Amino acid sequence: MTTSNMTPEQTFKVYLNKLITSPGAFKVDDFAATLRSLLTSNYDGTSTSPNHINDIQIASFLTALAISKYHLSAPHLAAAAKVALDLSTPVKALQDHPNVSDQAVDIVGTGGDGKNTLNCSTASAIILAACGCLVFKHGNRASTGRTGSADVLAHLGVNLQSPLSGPFTNNDDGSHPLHFLYAPLYHPSLGKVKAARRQLGFPTLFNVLGPLINPVRVRKGVIGVFAEELGRVVVETLRELGYHRAAVVWGMEGLDEVSLEGNTKIWHLHSDRSISEETINPSTFSLPSSPLSSVSSPETTEGAGKLLVSIVEGRATDAQLNFVFMNTALGLLVDGKVETLNEGVNVARNAVMDGRAGRVLQQLRGIDKR
Repeated sequence: MTTSNMTPEQTFKVYLNKLITSPGAFKVDDFAATLRSLLTSNYDGTSTSPNHINDIQIASFLTALAISKYHLSAPHLAAAAKVALDLSTPVKALQDHPNVSDQAVDIVGTGGDGKNTLNCSTASAIILAACGCLVFKHGNRASTGRTGSADVLAHLGVNLQSPLSGPFTNNDDGSHPLHFLYAPLYHPSLGKVKAARRQLGFPTLFNVLGPLINPVRVRKGVIGVFAEELGRVVVETLRELGYHRAAVVWGMEGLDEVSLEGNTKIWHLHSDRSISEETINPSTFSLPSSPLSSVSSPETTEGAGKLLVSIVEGRATDAQLNFVFMNTALGLLVDGKVETLNEGVNVARNAVMDGRAGRVLQQLRGIDKR
């Protein structure tokens, strides 16, 4: 298909028609071209002009993708990630630190699981940094859940609009500052799909894509997925994107975290690029099981902020702390800081109880300047 002389708006509509009318002929290159044309187009949510892309057309694209399940193909998902990263705003602070990406780690979920659990990945990211991991947390406001990482941190006074800056070295107590990257600051083009995603109300390509497009291009990470069928796809995508080590998790209740209640399936990407699978549960960490209701998210952003502070300061319930410790332990394992998950729980607990995690959050909020 020749679209070289077309505007992005025309290109998008041609490929959208192909996706809907001939989905079997919709190849990886078509998928990448459609996404690139969407993200570089002139957008007006309610316009009917041929010179704009509107929310109805974007919703049609996202729905057609969900039905065709192209987001369940590693080549398609990797192509989408490469387009989004290619269009992202460069992280200027890293220009003089070319090796940071190889050292960096992120912990993030796709969202879209509908379980409304507490914001585990944000708490885990803080504790990982407290344990000395170089964490670049890529996050956004909630799209389908109650509160996203950006909602909670903004409520606590974190300046989301502040560009990433160093130093990228350890604090005196061995912890690292937590570096938060607000997704709209680095992926402004993705704002075009925000309204359509909210109106659709079901997980879309962008739930899966978000965790894959950290603008630092981290090479280690823990990613939670909302459906089992995504596990193998995402870990293969991470391999194609050049990750060194990763763990993709799916709690068997349909949770995009390591589950505190029952079994969790993990897809491991190893440093030799091999992939393995295992099933774990709380007893793997020598911890008791607890119902998911014991780790539910507060109804308000204010409540979520208070809970986050209580977790990193060690004042939360045992169930809430254990939930976060398990997920943090997996991050420590991926980052090579521990050799077993049991060890990871103990290292995470110590970082909370000795005050390092609380200080990392204070540093992020600008309260503790170190």
